[in-house]
Amino acid sequence: MATERRKAERAKWKGDGVEVGPDGAERAADRAEGKTAVSVADAAEQSRADDAVDLPEPGPDALPPEEKIAEVAEEHRERQASIGRGHGKI
Repeated sequence: MATERRKAERAKWKGDGVEVGPDGAERAADRAEGKTAVSVADAAEQSRADDAVDLPEPGPDALPPEEKIAEVAEEHRERQASIGRGHGKI
């Protein structure tokens, strides 16, 4: 803001470093967000990393998911019934 004593100054030039472009961190962020193409080497490395994930195997006596859900639901209903409901408003 210009005052009577001092004239308005132009913005100082920041140099060529600002105008060059994004650095490595910005490029990596763009790749992570899917804004840029991934090189073949990077894609192969990511694929190998994804294959390295080991999922635990269910035990031989483990229940199927549907039966496990039903069992937990029954236990929950029993707990809710044993607690009882309050009378009236709080």
